[in-house]
Amino acid sequence: MFLSLTTGACPRGQYWSNCSDSHLGNCIPCTSTDTSTATYTTPGQFERNDCMFTCNPNHYYRRRAGQGGINKCVPCTPCPLGSRYLTACSQDVDLLGGSE
Repeated sequence: MFLSLTTGACPRGQYWSNCSDSHLGNCIPCTSTDTSTATYTTPGQFERNDCMFTCNPNHYYRRRAGQGGINKCVPCTPCPLGSRYLTACSQDVDLLGGSE
């Protein structure tokens, strides 16, 4: 017997896992990013550690596809003393204007 679970059964930052014929499963924390630099915005899909997240202030998203690491937000590059940037750091671009 299988139970039908609705989307959003787990709170943001968690996903439904460990489901089997004899166990209904439970919500477990997502580990798809470092929560010291980012905040989860959605729950993950059933049996998928794929919670969406947004970078915390003064951090930008560094893509890690194919590099074996987790996707993460990293600190923006500090402005050199005596200078200023024309554009601010955003979710996808560092202060220097380059995204990785």
